[in-house]
Amino acid sequence: AKPQLCFQIQYDEKENRNLHKIKKILDFNTLTRLRIQESKSSNHEIEEYLLNTFQTQIVISKKYQILKKDSSLFWATFNPQDKEQIEHVLIFKSNKILRDKQLLLEKTDSVFSKYLLGAKEGTYVKIEPLYTPFCSDDICRGIWRLQNGFMGGPFLLKSYHIKSNTIIAVGLIFDPSSKKRDYVKKFEAIL
Repeated sequence: AKPQLCFQIQYDEKENRNLHKIKKILDFNTLTRLRIQESKSSNHEIEEYLLNTFQTQIVISKKYQILKKDSSLFWATFNPQDKEQIEHVLIFKSNKILRDKQLLLEKTDSVFSKYLLGAKEGTYVKIEPLYTPFCSDDICRGIWRLQNGFMGGPFLLKSYHIKSNTIIAVGLIFDPSSKKRDYVKKFEAIL
């Protein structure tokens, strides 16, 4: 079925180094295909705004409701009434280059705790400290949880170093009844 890709790889143990190259090519093609798919229902006006404001080409679906849109923070959410599902996309700026992953995660955690509040007083989203996020290149994958609450899920963070600023784009999901891999891959493709 289109756009399915099937193949078989036979290799000798000595050729193991080529497998890494093949995996990178497959990952790139998967992300490109996901981005094209998401672009079909994207909000071009918001994408233009994000390009002008944050100098990043991010795909935002029309299904998202925009909660905050200014020069320091863009926040969009998708929370359908008929499902126990919440998706958030946050894009914000640091006025300095944050190459240190710990500083990047601290900045992200402060934005989470300020804007992503739970239904009960004293509840807010934070990066789960028991599971250190995995960071490679300019992408971090980790787990968030609701402080003083019982929710949690994965997040994906991408950072862009533009001039003397760092632009941070984060996607996070709460959907206890589904596999999270597809959401994380989608965020990796659109952010």
